[in-house]
Amino acid sequence: MHKCTKCDKSFKSGLALRGHQRVHSDNYTDVQKAHTARLIAATNKKNQNLKDEYYKKPIQCLCCNEIISYEKTTSYKGERKFCNKSCAVTYNNKLRPKKSKEIKNKISKSLSSYYQNNPIIKHNVFQGLTLQNPSLANIRQCLQLPAHIVRLR
Repeated sequence: MHKCTKCDKSFKSGLALRGHQRVHSDNYTDVQKAHTARLIAATNKKNQNLKDEYYKKPIQCLCCNEIISYEKTTSYKGERKFCNKSCAVTYNNKLRPKKSKEIKNKISKSLSSYYQNNPIIKHNVFQGLTLQNPSLANIRQCLQLPAHIVRLR
């Protein structure tokens, strides 16, 4: 075992001890700071080069044709296609097939009959769904509905 004379740390090899003794030298922090500064400068230069390359042929949003910033593309795994969620929704909703009037009428009739024939639930467009009779049995029966739209009066 090799022991440091300044801090009494033990090392298995003389090489490890000599590497450790640099910590106790006067200019160690200056050397370390200079090395860190060089690494940061090299990283910044590399990042700037990547950024410059990107802006030579940037990615444009499929919806609004706005240029997507380099920062947004690097924080996303894969290739970003839209500048924000709003553009993604707008673009993708345009691709959805439109419901025919016949299908819309079927959905409307089905929902109307459900709310008219269900004695427990009263539908109010502005207040969501409310329970007319908040007994435990009725609440259990309504648990099949999403919790955020079932309220007690």
